[in-house]
Amino acid sequence: MSANNADFQGFSAPNTTPVPDQLFDELLTRLSGGELKVLLYIIRRTFGFKKAQDSISLNQMLHGIQRQDGSVLDSGVGLSKPTLLSALRSLEEQGIILRVRRSDDKRGDLPTAYSLRMADAVPTREEPQEEGGGQKTLPRGGKESLPPPGQKTLPPTRNSLTKIHNNVDGDRRKNWTKPKAHVDFLVSEIEKQTGDTHSRGSFARIADALPEHRLFELLSEMKQDGKVRNKGAWFTAMAHSELDKSPP
Repeated sequence: MSANNADFQGFSAPNTTPVPDQLFDELLTRLSGGELKVLLYIIRRTFGFKKAQDSISLNQMLHGIQRQDGSVLDSGVGLSKPTLLSALRSLEEQGIILRVRRSDDKRGDLPTAYSLRMADAVPTREEPQEEGGGQKTLPRGGKESLPPPGQKTLPPTRNSLTKIHNNVDGDRRKNWTKPKAHVDFLVSEIEKQTGDTHSRGSFARIADALPEHRLFELLSEMKQDGKVRNKGAWFTAMAHSELDKSPP
């Protein structure tokens, strides 16, 4: 028995991270060992913590994460930096993951946000169901750019928007096109960039109905426009204008 085998004490009681079946059925034969390690690490950091997207630094991927109390959360991907960067680039080029490079005026460059690239969610016309009923698919993670060539985001129709708006009742959401956790993530981004923490309900409806790439484009346009005073009102008005352009 090797030293590495002797170090592993066996699995504890199941506490699982959901992994899409397509990884096993379609990607297992395509991915290199390094790509598979990186992809599984991103899945662990996102789906494993019930997130659609997570900010992960290269240092965390290379060396792992240590909690504030000193205990080890994970040991990273076990790759050299050149291999890690090559795997990230390849996964992005293959359309398997999305990367959103983040920065802040005060703090400069921030850890990149990673997510799996999910198939576009198409608004359903079935009768509303209580949250938790049926099978749900996480949408594509946020990215401050247009979708890859050839990939289109279907705009919501007026009927679907009306249905979405009428199904909002606090945290009880029915028939939404995006999972609640991802809508909440988008709302937090809107609140952070607009400085408006009093319009969460309106922001949630916008985050669910507006194509994600356009949402981030509006936030970028708002940031570049130095004349905007009430950023929350500006964003809401521009978003509603975008939604009104949807075909009847």
